[in-house]
Amino acid sequence: MNKAPLDKNSSVPLYRQLIETIKEDITANVLKPGDQILTEIELSDKYEVSRITVRKAISELVEEGYLVKQQGVGTFVAEVKLVRNMNKFMGFSMSCEILGKKPSATLLFAGLVDATDRDRRELRLDNSVTKVLSIKRIRYCDGEAVMVEDSHFTTDYSFLLTNNLEGSLYKLLNEHHIVPSESCTELDVCFATDEEAELLHIEGATPLLLTRSVCYDKTGNIIHNTRQVVNPKKFKMIIYK
Repeated sequence: MNKAPLDKNSSVPLYRQLIETIKEDITANVLKPGDQILTEIELSDKYEVSRITVRKAISELVEEGYLVKQQGVGTFVAEVKLVRNMNKFMGFSMSCEILGKKPSATLLFAGLVDATDRDRRELRLDNSVTKVLSIKRIRYCDGEAVMVEDSHFTTDYSFLLTNNLEGSLYKLLNEHHIVPSESCTELDVCFATDEEAELLHIEGATPLLLTRSVCYDKTGNIIHNTRQVVNPKKFKMIIYK
C-alpha cells in the first residue's frame, strides 16, 4: 500500500486524503481485486490518523464500491464491475469494449417459441401471430458469466438464424441496415433459478438484477424485447438524474 504520508496541514480532510491514497493503490494495481487491506488499527498506525478517520474513509470506499466488508473476516478490494450508463443507449458488447474488455456469448437456444402476452403487447403482434423468434444466450465479459438474456423478435427477423449468434446482435443487425437506437427498460430484482445459478456459476436463489427492455430503431419501429438476469456482483447499472 502507498506509503506516502498524509498532509495534516492540507485543506483536504485527512479521511479524504486516505480515500484517494487507497484509490490510487487500487488503480495502480498495487491492491488487486480480492486483496485484503490493512486492518483499521494498522491503517491508523501507518498513516498516524485516528481510527474514526480510517473508519470514515473505509465506509465511503465501501459505499462507492471500491471495497467490500466481510463480517468477521476483514475488508477486501472489490471485484471490478462492468458499468452501464442507463441514460445512454448501449448494448452489452459496447459496454464491455469501451472499458477495454472482451465481450462474448454462448448460444443456449435459437428458434421459434410460442408468443406470450408480453410479446404480443411489446412487439405489437397481430392476434393471428402465434410464434416469435427467441435467441437465448449467456453473456460474458473477459470470460466471466455476467448475465443470461433472452431476446424475442418477430418472425421477420428469422434471417438471424443463418448467422453466428455468439457475437454482437446489434452489429449483426447493423449489417442488415437495422440500427438499434433506443430502448425502454424496466428494472427489478429476482432470485436465480436452478438453471440460472448453474449458468452464472452462483448459488441457487441468489438475488439478481432483472431487466426487461424493448428496443427501437431511430424511426421508432420495434426491433425486439429482451429479458436479462444479471449478476450484480459483475455488472452495475447507473441512472443519472
